[in-house]
Amino acid sequence: MTKAELEERVGVEMCEEVFGKVMQAAVRKQEHLISLGDVHAKEDWYFDELVVEQFRARCFTDFTVSVCMAMAEMEKEHSENRSALNS
Repeated sequence: MTKAELEERVGVEMCEEVFGKVMQAAVRKQEHLISLGDVHAKEDWYFDELVVEQFRARCFTDFTVSVCMAMAEMEKEHSENRSALNS
């Protein structure tokens, strides 16, 4: 799957770095599935699905990390505000 094909399938443009990491993760998963005896994992259409799955998983992970960081920052600000009020 090319970068352009993936972008068309998911409807999002991405940088080369993200595309490369998604492809590496998909290849690792494909190799693992093949080692477990999954005969479908060798087929092109299956690999394409793995690539899309890895892209979506990466997006979800990135979103989750950003939400956690925002929550931690909000808690830090709240804690600082409480400390100022108690002084």
